[in-house]
Amino acid sequence: MATAAFYLGSQVDGHVKSFIVKQGWGFLGSPAFPEDIFVSYETAPELEYAVSLYGTLDNVPVKFTVQDSTRFPGTFEATAVSIAASADDFVGREIQGVFKSFVVKSGWGFLNTALFPGDIFVSFKTAPELEAICGVLGRLQGHYATFTISPSKASPGSFEASNVRLAVDALNPSQATMALLSAQARQASQPETVDPATLVGNRVAGSFKSFVFNKGYGFLTTPRLKSDIFVSFKTDPKLQ
Repeated sequence: MATAAFYLGSQVDGHVKSFIVKQGWGFLGSPAFPEDIFVSYETAPELEYAVSLYGTLDNVPVKFTVQDSTRFPGTFEATAVSIAASADDFVGREIQGVFKSFVVKSGWGFLNTALFPGDIFVSFKTAPELEAICGVLGRLQGHYATFTISPSKASPGSFEASNVRLAVDALNPSQATMALLSAQARQASQPETVDPATLVGNRVAGSFKSFVFNKGYGFLTTPRLKSDIFVSFKTDPKLQ
């Protein structure tokens, strides 16, 4: 049987042999090698979220990556730990994860979570709110977020994220994250745009976008609608 050193940097299947929730550390085992692998909230912060959902991690099947210990040379520790569940189990649910990568110029990237292995695709198309978030932070990689999982429309058999909101680490709230929360609050306070047909016969608040007096027509705009509304001396003689 190979040793843990053979799998250094690789993801392996295993299980939680023991984990002391209050102290935040424990050991993982794998059928691939005989050694126990140390794990903690420090080496795998995503476990805190898993504990909040499952309560205990003992004997839970997991996937993890083996790396050299940063504290005890010559030993190993686990990182990138995920519960061996399936993304199918969480479709339609809001979960927490972290941005593994995101290319702002291209408008897409990937999220992952401790709840199951594999990456979740996300883009400006699946989560338009990210454009405003990128405008504040500039970079998303490494940030924790909550998001909703749904089957991918573009790639059957895979999954994508929507309704993405950055999570704040209450112990270390950075200025960038706090600025982002302000941006999210401003975005949430804006009325949702709707199709004009849904407001036929209703009065709405808006402003003149343009009006050509010598021709007697122009356009109105309102945050409630996706498009501009035509207006003229003929449609509203009171404007003359």
